[in-house]
Amino acid sequence: QVCWLENTMSGRASTPPPALRLRGGASSQPAPGGGGAEGGSGRRIGAKRSPDRAEPSKVSGKKEKETHSDRYKALRLKRVRELALAYGAIGPRGEYLGFWSDPFCLRDFSREELARALPRLLFAVAFFAVGLYMNSVSQVWVQRNLEGYYERLCPGAGHGGDEKTLWDVTFKLLPRVESTKPADMFANSGPVLLAVRFLVVPGPLSLRWTILRRWLTVWGIIWMIRSLTIIVTPLPNPDSTCLPIISFPDNIFLEAFYISVKKDITCQDVLFSGHTVALTLPMMIVFKYSALAPWTSYGMSREWHSLKTIIGTVGRIYVLVGYYFIAGSRYHYTIDVVVGALVTLTAFNAYHDRIELTWLRKQHGGSGLLDHMLHWLEQDAKDINAMSLRTAGYSEDRWLDRQ
Repeated sequence: QVCWLENTMSGRASTPPPALRLRGGASSQPAPGGGGAEGGSGRRIGAKRSPDRAEPSKVSGKKEKETHSDRYKALRLKRVRELALAYGAIGPRGEYLGFWSDPFCLRDFSREELARALPRLLFAVAFFAVGLYMNSVSQVWVQRNLEGYYERLCPGAGHGGDEKTLWDVTFKLLPRVESTKPADMFANSGPVLLAVRFLVVPGPLSLRWTILRRWLTVWGIIWMIRSLTIIVTPLPNPDSTCLPIISFPDNIFLEAFYISVKKDITCQDVLFSGHTVALTLPMMIVFKYSALAPWTSYGMSREWHSLKTIIGTVGRIYVLVGYYFIAGSRYHYTIDVVVGALVTLTAFNAYHDRIELTWLRKQHGGSGLLDHMLHWLEQDAKDINAMSLRTAGYSEDRWLDRQ
Protein backbone atom coordinates (compact mmCIF):
# COMPACT_ATOMS: atom_id res chain seq x y z
CA GLN A 1 0.00 0.00 0.00
CA VAL A 2 2.78 2.41 0.88
CA CYS A 3 4.60 1.60 -2.37
CA TRP A 4 1.38 2.21 -4.36
CA LEU A 5 0.88 5.60 -2.67
CA GLU A 6 4.46 6.58 -3.50
CA ASN A 7 3.99 5.51 -7.12
CA THR A 8 0.72 7.47 -7.28
CA MET A 9 2.50 10.62 -6.21
CA SER A 10 5.16 10.07 -8.87
CA GLY A 11 2.60 9.18 -11.59
CA ARG A 12 3.70 5.56 -12.00
CA ALA A 13 0.74 3.80 -10.30
CA SER A 14 -1.66 1.63 -12.26
CA THR A 15 -3.98 -0.60 -10.20
CA PRO A 16 -4.30 -0.02 -6.43
CA PRO A 17 -3.73 -2.90 -4.00
CA PRO A 18 -6.81 -4.80 -2.71
CA ALA A 19 -6.81 -3.02 0.65
CA LEU A 20 -7.28 0.35 -1.08
CA ARG A 21 -10.25 -0.71 -3.24
CA LEU A 22 -13.71 0.52 -2.35
CA ARG A 23 -16.48 -1.81 -1.25
CA GLY A 24 -17.69 -3.88 -4.14
CA GLY A 25 -14.30 -3.88 -5.87
CA ALA A 26 -14.29 -0.27 -7.04
CA SER A 27 -10.96 1.47 -7.01
CA SER A 28 -10.27 4.72 -5.23
CA GLN A 29 -8.27 5.66 -8.34
CA PRO A 30 -10.37 7.47 -10.99
CA ALA A 31 -11.19 5.33 -13.98
CA PRO A 32 -10.08 6.37 -17.44
CA GLY A 33 -13.65 7.08 -18.40
CA GLY A 34 -13.83 10.02 -16.00
CA GLY A 35 -16.48 8.66 -13.64
CA GLY A 36 -14.39 8.10 -10.53
CA ALA A 37 -15.79 5.17 -8.61
CA GLU A 38 -18.76 4.85 -11.01
CA GLY A 39 -17.17 5.85 -14.27
CA GLY A 40 -15.28 3.92 -16.94
CA SER A 41 -14.94 0.22 -16.34
CA GLY A 42 -15.21 0.53 -12.52
CA ARG A 43 -18.09 -1.29 -10.77
CA ARG A 44 -20.83 0.58 -8.98
CA ILE A 45 -20.37 0.92 -5.21
CA GLY A 46 -23.70 -0.70 -4.48
CA ALA A 47 -23.15 -3.61 -6.89
CA LYS A 48 -23.04 -7.16 -5.57
CA ARG A 49 -19.65 -8.68 -4.99
CA SER A 50 -18.90 -11.46 -7.44
CA PRO A 51 -17.93 -14.85 -5.97
CA ASP A 52 -14.50 -14.79 -7.58
CA ARG A 53 -13.59 -11.67 -5.60
CA ALA A 54 -13.99 -13.26 -2.13
CA GLU A 55 -11.21 -15.79 -2.36
CA PRO A 56 -8.38 -13.36 -3.28
CA SER A 57 -9.40 -11.22 -0.29
CA LYS A 58 -8.83 -14.13 2.09
CA VAL A 59 -5.51 -14.92 0.48
CA SER A 60 -4.52 -11.28 0.71
CA GLY A 61 -5.40 -11.17 4.44
CA LYS A 62 -3.36 -14.28 5.12
CA LYS A 63 -0.42 -12.92 3.17
CA GLU A 64 -0.70 -9.60 5.04
CA LYS A 65 -0.62 -11.46 8.38
CA GLU A 66 2.45 -13.44 7.34
CA THR A 67 4.14 -10.23 6.19
CA HIS A 68 3.45 -8.62 9.58
CA SER A 69 5.02 -11.58 11.41
CA ASP A 70 8.01 -11.68 9.07
CA ARG A 71 8.58 -7.96 9.46
CA TYR A 72 8.45 -8.21 13.25
CA LYS A 73 11.00 -11.03 13.18
CA ALA A 74 13.24 -9.10 10.80
CA LEU A 75 13.17 -6.03 13.03
CA ARG A 76 13.96 -8.15 16.09
CA LEU A 77 16.98 -9.64 14.32
CA LYS A 78 17.99 -6.14 13.27
CA ARG A 79 17.92 -5.00 16.90
CA VAL A 80 20.11 -7.95 17.90
CA ARG A 81 22.63 -7.04 15.19
CA GLU A 82 22.62 -3.44 16.43
CA LEU A 83 23.32 -4.63 19.97
CA ALA A 84 26.03 -6.97 18.71
CA LEU A 85 27.66 -4.11 16.83
CA ALA A 86 27.52 -1.77 19.84
CA TYR A 87 28.63 -4.46 22.30
CA GLY A 88 31.46 -5.79 20.15
CA ALA A 89 29.92 -9.23 19.55
CA ILE A 90 29.65 -8.97 15.76
CA GLY A 91 30.91 -11.61 13.36
CA PRO A 92 33.02 -11.08 10.21
CA ARG A 93 29.88 -11.03 8.03
CA GLY A 94 27.97 -8.67 10.32
CA GLU A 95 26.05 -11.37 12.20
CA TYR A 96 25.58 -11.95 15.94
CA LEU A 97 28.08 -14.58 17.05
CA GLY A 98 25.64 -16.37 19.38
CA PHE A 99 25.54 -17.10 23.09
CA TRP A 100 27.99 -20.02 23.06
CA SER A 101 30.71 -17.99 21.39
CA ASP A 102 31.49 -16.35 24.75
CA PRO A 103 28.92 -17.22 27.49
CA PHE A 104 31.03 -15.64 30.28
CA CYS A 105 32.03 -12.64 28.13
CA LEU A 106 35.72 -12.83 28.95
CA ARG A 107 36.13 -9.81 26.70
CA ASP A 108 34.98 -7.68 29.68
CA PHE A 109 38.25 -8.51 31.45
CA SER A 110 40.51 -7.27 28.69
CA ARG A 111 42.88 -4.44 29.52
CA GLU A 112 40.97 -1.96 27.36
CA GLU A 113 37.59 -2.78 28.90
CA LEU A 114 38.91 -2.65 32.47
CA ALA A 115 40.68 0.66 31.83
CA ARG A 116 37.34 2.20 30.81
CA ALA A 117 35.12 0.51 33.39
CA LEU A 118 37.15 0.42 36.63
CA PRO A 119 37.35 4.19 37.38
CA ARG A 120 33.59 4.54 36.99
CA LEU A 121 32.93 1.35 38.91
CA LEU A 122 35.11 2.54 41.79
CA PHE A 123 33.13 5.79 41.85
CA ALA A 124 29.87 3.81 42.09
CA VAL A 125 31.28 1.67 44.92
CA ALA A 126 32.33 4.82 46.82
CA PHE A 127 28.93 6.42 46.23
CA PHE A 128 27.17 3.29 47.51
CA ALA A 129 29.43 3.20 50.58
CA VAL A 130 28.67 6.84 51.40
CA GLY A 131 24.92 6.23 51.15
CA LEU A 132 25.17 3.08 53.28
CA TYR A 133 27.21 4.88 55.95
CA MET A 134 24.75 7.80 56.05
CA ASN A 135 21.95 5.32 56.61
CA SER A 136 23.94 3.58 59.36
CA VAL A 137 24.56 6.88 61.16
CA SER A 138 20.81 7.54 61.15
CA GLN A 139 20.15 4.04 62.44
CA VAL A 140 22.50 4.54 65.39
CA TRP A 141 21.05 7.98 66.16
CA VAL A 142 17.45 6.80 66.21
CA GLN A 143 18.43 3.76 68.31
CA ARG A 144 20.12 5.98 70.92
CA ASN A 145 17.32 8.54 71.09
CA LEU A 146 14.17 6.45 70.58
CA GLU A 147 14.95 3.20 72.36
CA GLY A 148 12.21 2.51 74.90
CA TYR A 149 10.22 5.63 73.94
CA TYR A 150 7.05 3.86 72.82
CA GLU A 151 7.28 1.31 75.64
CA ARG A 152 7.28 4.19 78.16
CA LEU A 153 4.50 5.98 76.30
CA CYS A 154 2.27 2.88 76.02
CA PRO A 155 3.32 0.29 78.63
CA GLY A 156 2.86 -3.26 77.38
CA ALA A 157 2.34 -2.26 73.74
CA GLY A 158 4.23 -4.37 71.26
CA HIS A 159 5.02 -7.19 73.67
CA GLY A 160 3.29 -10.50 74.09
CA GLY A 161 0.87 -12.26 71.75
CA ASP A 162 -0.33 -10.35 68.71
CA GLU A 163 -0.76 -7.02 70.50
CA LYS A 164 0.93 -4.28 68.48
CA THR A 165 1.49 -0.57 68.88
CA LEU A 166 0.12 0.19 65.39
CA TRP A 167 -2.75 -1.46 63.53
CA ASP A 168 -1.65 -3.10 60.26
CA VAL A 169 -3.68 -4.73 57.51
CA THR A 170 -1.22 -7.61 56.98
CA PHE A 171 -1.07 -8.32 60.73
CA LYS A 172 -4.88 -8.30 60.90
CA LEU A 173 -5.93 -10.21 57.79
CA LEU A 174 -3.09 -12.57 56.81
CA PRO A 175 -1.51 -15.49 58.69
CA ARG A 176 1.58 -14.68 60.69
CA VAL A 177 4.95 -16.02 59.57
CA GLU A 178 6.67 -17.23 62.71
CA SER A 179 10.25 -16.84 61.48
CA THR A 180 12.10 -13.95 59.83
CA LYS A 181 14.35 -16.34 57.90
CA PRO A 182 12.07 -16.45 54.80
CA ALA A 183 12.20 -12.63 54.66
CA ASP A 184 16.01 -12.77 54.76
CA MET A 185 16.00 -15.46 52.07
CA PHE A 186 13.89 -13.37 49.69
CA ALA A 187 16.00 -10.26 50.33
CA ASN A 188 19.20 -12.19 49.52
CA SER A 189 17.81 -14.07 46.51
CA GLY A 190 17.37 -10.95 44.37
CA PRO A 191 21.05 -9.96 44.37
CA VAL A 192 22.07 -13.59 43.80
CA LEU A 193 19.82 -13.91 40.75
CA LEU A 194 21.12 -10.65 39.32
CA ALA A 195 24.74 -11.64 39.89
CA VAL A 196 24.35 -15.04 38.22
CA ARG A 197 22.46 -13.75 35.19
CA PHE A 198 24.32 -10.51 34.42
CA LEU A 199 27.68 -10.75 36.22
CA VAL A 200 28.66 -14.44 36.02
CA VAL A 201 26.99 -15.64 32.79
CA PRO A 202 26.10 -12.45 30.87
CA GLY A 203 26.68 -13.85 27.38
CA PRO A 204 28.40 -12.03 24.49
CA LEU A 205 25.88 -9.15 24.69
CA SER A 206 27.21 -8.25 28.11
CA LEU A 207 26.47 -5.17 30.18
CA ARG A 208 28.37 -6.52 33.18
CA TRP A 209 30.13 -3.35 34.33
CA THR A 210 27.27 -1.04 33.31
CA ILE A 211 24.67 -2.99 35.29
CA LEU A 212 26.92 -3.33 38.34
CA ARG A 213 27.69 0.39 38.30
CA ARG A 214 24.03 1.42 37.97
CA TRP A 215 22.92 -1.08 40.60
CA LEU A 216 25.33 0.37 43.17
CA THR A 217 24.57 3.98 42.20
CA VAL A 218 20.80 3.63 42.48
CA TRP A 219 21.14 1.64 45.71
CA GLY A 220 23.35 4.40 47.12
CA ILE A 221 20.66 6.98 46.28
CA ILE A 222 18.03 4.85 48.05
CA TRP A 223 20.26 4.51 51.16
CA MET A 224 20.53 8.31 51.32
CA ILE A 225 16.76 8.66 51.12
CA ARG A 226 16.32 6.05 53.87
CA SER A 227 18.76 7.90 56.12
CA LEU A 228 16.12 10.67 56.24
CA THR A 229 12.91 8.65 56.47
CA ILE A 230 13.95 6.56 59.47
CA ILE A 231 14.61 9.64 61.63
CA VAL A 232 11.94 12.17 60.61
CA THR A 233 9.04 10.00 61.88
CA PRO A 234 10.32 6.87 63.66
CA LEU A 235 7.75 4.12 64.01
CA PRO A 236 7.65 1.57 66.82
CA ASN A 237 9.25 -1.72 65.82
CA PRO A 238 6.59 -4.39 65.17
CA ASP A 239 9.10 -7.18 65.85
CA SER A 240 9.09 -7.64 69.64
CA THR A 241 11.85 -10.27 69.34
CA CYS A 242 14.40 -7.81 67.95
CA LEU A 243 17.32 -7.24 70.33
CA PRO A 244 19.80 -4.47 69.46
CA ILE A 245 23.55 -5.14 69.51
CA ILE A 246 25.60 -1.98 70.10
CA SER A 247 29.38 -2.17 70.56
CA PHE A 248 30.15 1.57 70.81
CA PRO A 249 27.20 3.35 72.47
CA ASP A 250 29.27 6.51 73.02
CA ASN A 251 30.69 6.80 69.49
CA ILE A 252 27.96 7.14 66.90
CA PHE A 253 30.34 7.24 63.92
CA LEU A 254 32.34 4.15 64.89
CA GLU A 255 29.14 2.30 65.68
CA ALA A 256 27.78 3.30 62.26
CA PHE A 257 30.75 1.51 60.67
CA TYR A 258 29.89 -1.66 62.61
CA ILE A 259 26.28 -1.38 61.47
CA SER A 260 27.43 -0.98 57.85
CA VAL A 261 29.42 -4.23 57.94
CA LYS A 262 26.59 -6.09 59.71
CA LYS A 263 28.48 -6.65 62.96
CA ASP A 264 25.88 -4.81 65.06
CA ILE A 265 22.08 -4.52 64.91
CA THR A 266 19.59 -1.75 65.58
CA CYS A 267 15.84 -2.17 66.09
CA GLN A 268 14.37 1.32 65.65
CA ASP A 269 14.88 1.74 61.88
CA VAL A 270 11.54 0.75 60.41
CA LEU A 271 10.32 3.12 57.70
CA PHE A 272 11.15 2.10 55.05
CA SER A 273 12.10 -1.56 54.60
CA GLY A 274 15.67 -2.27 53.50
CA HIS A 275 14.65 -5.88 52.81
CA THR A 276 12.11 -4.61 50.28
CA VAL A 277 14.79 -2.58 48.50
CA ALA A 278 17.20 -5.52 48.44
CA LEU A 279 14.51 -7.65 46.76
CA THR A 280 12.90 -5.08 44.46
CA LEU A 281 15.92 -3.33 42.93
CA PRO A 282 17.65 -6.46 41.52
CA MET A 283 14.36 -7.75 40.13
CA MET A 284 13.74 -4.45 38.36
CA ILE A 285 17.18 -4.72 36.80
CA VAL A 286 16.36 -8.25 35.65
CA PHE A 287 13.08 -7.07 34.09
CA LYS A 288 14.69 -4.17 32.24
CA TYR A 289 17.99 -5.64 31.09
CA SER A 290 16.80 -9.08 29.99
CA ALA A 291 15.99 -7.48 26.63
CA LEU A 292 18.96 -5.08 26.61
CA ALA A 293 21.52 -7.83 27.30
CA PRO A 294 19.81 -10.96 25.89
CA TRP A 295 21.41 -14.33 25.38
CA THR A 296 19.57 -14.88 22.07
CA SER A 297 17.31 -12.90 19.73
CA TYR A 298 14.29 -14.60 21.33
CA GLY A 299 15.11 -12.75 24.55
CA MET A 300 14.17 -9.48 22.80
CA SER A 301 10.72 -10.64 21.76
CA ARG A 302 7.76 -8.95 23.47
CA GLU A 303 5.00 -11.29 22.40
CA TRP A 304 2.72 -12.68 25.10
CA HIS A 305 4.54 -16.03 25.09
CA SER A 306 8.05 -14.56 24.93
CA LEU A 307 10.82 -15.12 27.45
CA LYS A 308 10.57 -11.49 28.58
CA THR A 309 6.88 -11.93 29.39
CA ILE A 310 7.52 -15.15 31.31
CA ILE A 311 10.33 -13.59 33.33
CA GLY A 312 8.21 -10.53 34.08
CA THR A 313 5.18 -12.53 35.20
CA VAL A 314 7.03 -15.06 37.35
CA GLY A 315 9.33 -12.38 38.76
CA ARG A 316 6.48 -10.13 39.86
CA ILE A 317 4.70 -13.00 41.58
CA TYR A 318 7.95 -13.86 43.34
CA VAL A 319 8.37 -10.26 44.53
CA LEU A 320 4.82 -10.09 45.87
CA VAL A 321 5.32 -13.32 47.81
CA GLY A 322 8.52 -11.86 49.24
CA TYR A 323 6.63 -8.74 50.33
CA TYR A 324 4.19 -10.94 52.23
CA PHE A 325 6.95 -12.72 54.12
CA ILE A 326 8.61 -9.40 55.04
CA ALA A 327 5.41 -7.97 56.51
CA GLY A 328 3.91 -11.28 57.65
CA SER A 329 6.93 -12.08 59.83
CA ARG A 330 6.44 -8.72 61.62
CA TYR A 331 9.84 -7.63 60.32
CA HIS A 332 8.16 -4.46 59.01
CA TYR A 333 4.77 -2.85 58.76
CA THR A 334 2.98 -3.05 55.43
CA ILE A 335 3.56 0.69 54.91
CA ASP A 336 7.31 0.08 55.22
CA VAL A 337 7.11 -2.41 52.36
CA VAL A 338 4.88 -0.17 50.21
CA VAL A 339 7.08 2.91 50.67
CA GLY A 340 10.24 0.86 50.09
CA ALA A 341 8.86 -0.48 46.81
CA LEU A 342 7.71 2.97 45.64
CA VAL A 343 11.03 4.64 46.51
CA THR A 344 12.93 1.91 44.67
CA LEU A 345 10.69 2.16 41.61
CA THR A 346 11.00 5.95 41.54
CA ALA A 347 14.78 6.04 42.03
CA PHE A 348 15.39 3.35 39.40
CA ASN A 349 13.22 4.96 36.71
CA ALA A 350 14.39 8.49 37.52
CA TYR A 351 18.04 7.52 37.15
CA HIS A 352 17.52 5.79 33.81
CA ASP A 353 15.37 8.64 32.49
CA ARG A 354 18.07 11.10 33.53
CA ILE A 355 20.69 9.08 31.64
CA GLU A 356 18.65 9.33 28.43
CA LEU A 357 18.05 13.04 29.00
CA THR A 358 21.78 13.57 29.47
CA TRP A 359 22.46 11.78 26.18
CA LEU A 360 19.88 13.93 24.37
CA ARG A 361 21.30 17.14 25.84
CA LYS A 362 24.78 16.07 24.82
CA GLN A 363 23.53 15.63 21.27
CA HIS A 364 21.78 19.00 21.12
CA GLY A 365 23.67 21.14 23.64
CA GLY A 366 22.50 22.78 26.86
CA SER A 367 24.08 20.36 29.33
CA GLY A 368 24.70 21.33 32.96
CA LEU A 369 26.91 20.12 35.82
CA LEU A 370 24.84 17.00 36.51
CA ASP A 371 24.82 16.19 32.80
CA HIS A 372 28.62 16.36 32.69
CA MET A 373 28.87 14.04 35.72
CA LEU A 374 26.43 11.51 34.30
CA HIS A 375 28.05 11.72 30.87
CA TRP A 376 31.39 10.76 32.37
CA LEU A 377 29.82 8.02 34.49
CA GLU A 378 27.93 6.51 31.54
CA GLN A 379 30.47 7.25 28.83
CA ASP A 380 31.36 3.58 28.29
CA ALA A 381 27.76 2.32 28.50
CA LYS A 382 27.17 0.03 25.53
CA ASP A 383 23.39 0.36 25.65
CA ILE A 384 23.79 4.12 25.16
CA ASN A 385 25.95 3.39 22.11
CA ALA A 386 23.22 1.08 20.82
CA MET A 387 20.72 3.91 21.31
CA SER A 388 22.86 6.09 19.08
CA LEU A 389 22.90 3.43 16.37
CA ARG A 390 19.10 3.16 16.52
CA THR A 391 18.55 6.87 15.94
CA ALA A 392 18.36 6.43 12.15
CA GLY A 393 15.73 3.69 12.48
CA TYR A 394 13.72 5.35 15.24
CA SER A 395 10.29 4.91 13.61
CA GLU A 396 10.83 1.19 13.06
CA ASP A 397 11.96 0.75 16.68
CA ARG A 398 8.83 2.52 17.93
CA TRP A 399 6.75 0.11 15.84
CA LEU A 400 8.65 -2.83 17.31
CA ASP A 401 8.22 -1.55 20.88
CA ARG A 402 4.45 -1.29 20.43
CA GLN A 403 4.04 -4.92 19.40
